Order: sequence, then structure tokens, then C-alpha cells
Amino acid sequence: MQDQLALDKTVVVSTFLSRMEAEVAREYLADMNVEAFVSADDAGGMHPQLQQVHGVKLMVLDSQAESAYALLQEANLLTEPDGQFTEEEMISGGWRSKLDMILLVAFLLVMLIISFIITLA
Repeated sequence: MQDQLALDKTVVVSTFLSRMEAEVAREYLADMNVEAFVSADDAGGMHPQLQQVHGVKLMVLDSQAESAYALLQEANLLTEPDGQFTEEEMISGGWRSKLDMILLVAFLLVMLIISFIITLA
């Protein structure tokens, strides 16, 4: 089995808008004896707002991809069929993403003001 894991490549079964959705799907696959893992480009969880930009990928071994996809489809845990998010899904991150955006803009404004003050001094 260990040799098989070393030789088998991984594939993306589905892409989700949040780590939580991907983890639910991963746990479901684990319960069905399919080994899976979650991959997200969100700075190690420090910037969860990036999950909506890049998506969170659910990956499995190539040899288990078909069964994993079928299990997720049966459990209604898959995202859009084409793997693309609608515009509404991308911007409807709820109050958390709106708060993150407001904080980011406020931080950038403060940094701009500080750099302006430093150049005047």
C-alpha cells in the first residue's frame, strides 16, 4: 500500500468556497474509506478570505478519484458541475468577508496616511 501511495498522483475532485465545506466532504470520504486531503492557498489559514478567491481544493489519489466523485455526488456534497462559482457565490461570503474587506481597506488607508506623514517629516 505504501508503494502505491508513493506512485499514485493526486487529483482535484472538487473545489469549494470555504475550508469548512471542503473538510465536511473530506470527513465524509474518510468515513467511506477514501483517503483525501484539503488544499487551500490561504496563508496557512491566516487569510481565509483568499479561500473565496482561489477556492479550497479537495484532493484524492488518482486511483480513488472516480469512487470519491461518485460518493460526493451521491451525498450531494459537490460544488457546481463545471467547478466554477457563480458571481453571487463569490460575493456572498456573508458578514465575515465584508468585515474582512472593511478592515483591509482601513488598514491600507492607515498605512497610506503614515507613509504620507513620514514623507512630510
